[in-house]
Amino acid sequence: MRPARDRIRIIETSCCGAYEWACQGGQFLILRAKDPEGFEETGRGLHKQARLIWDALIAEHENEHRRKNMSPDVAEPAA
Repeated sequence: MRPARDRIRIIETSCCGAYEWACQGGQFLILRAKDPEGFEETGRGLHKQARLIWDALIAEHENEHRRKNMSPDVAEPAA
């Protein structure tokens, strides 16, 4: 079991749950959903650096949903 200071806290989740913005021990990280269940770390750093990456990732992720004519809340095409 990890010490309490090492616990990952989820702060935000992307529109469809594909990405999560989290913090752990003073570092901020981006997690990406991985099949079948779970997440993998895709980036880590201090708040300002990691937040710039998170904001750019989420903007592109939402644009991808629009290009595929998908609702940002679901993983299937909109009817």
